[in-house]
Amino acid sequence: MTYCGDLRRRLYSAQVPLKMKAWVYEDFGNVNVSRLDEKVYVPEIMDDQVLIKVIAAALNPVDYKMR
Repeated sequence: MTYCGDLRRRLYSAQVPLKMKAWVYEDFGNVNVSRLDEKVYVPEIMDDQVLIKVIAAALNPVDYKMR
């Protein structure tokens, strides 16, 4: 099997987890309104959408201040 074929097979057979980690906040306020939730449901995707697995992410200072 070629490299591309092997890679495609592995990608298509990957299992999508039911839950993921996410930083969430539900109101404006100080740093205490932000929390790491490790049991957020992965959103359901439609046929014309893609789901991307994020390995690392950052929070910009402007985003942090706008919470």
